[in-house]
Amino acid sequence: MKIEELTKYNETEYRELSSLVQTLSQRRELTKADLDAVLQSPGSHLFVFRDEEGIKGMCTVGIYASPTGRKACLEDVVVCPTAQGQGIGRQLVRHAMDFLQQHGVRQLMFTSRPSRIAANALYRSMGFVQKETNVYVYEGFQ
Repeated sequence: MKIEELTKYNETEYRELSSLVQTLSQRRELTKADLDAVLQSPGSHLFVFRDEEGIKGMCTVGIYASPTGRKACLEDVVVCPTAQGQGIGRQLVRHAMDFLQQHGVRQLMFTSRPSRIAANALYRSMGFVQKETNVYVYEGFQ
């Protein structure tokens, strides 16, 4: 079992990642163009948890600079349903945190739906605090 940054993929890995995205959001399909864009973006880092059977979990971090310091967003933290409850999510988030600390990131932000009870409990247990803020989304881009 290991966590690694994915920089290229084969057809099997693409199918495994597609399945994970479907677990996270049934309204979203992962295209190869989407995956290529993530892997080619210098600020995006896709980490996967892999065992002898294949990819069991993933998370993405996006790093950016702002006037108040280097920051990051954690996105798409998901574990295969058959592997949930085994600490894979915790290992992925911890790996991302260690990676970000090594890269001088001052703040890590993300959102999580309230219905994801286990995920929210995990984040709190890892020292994350819920920030009082409003999250606004604009999806009108074509």
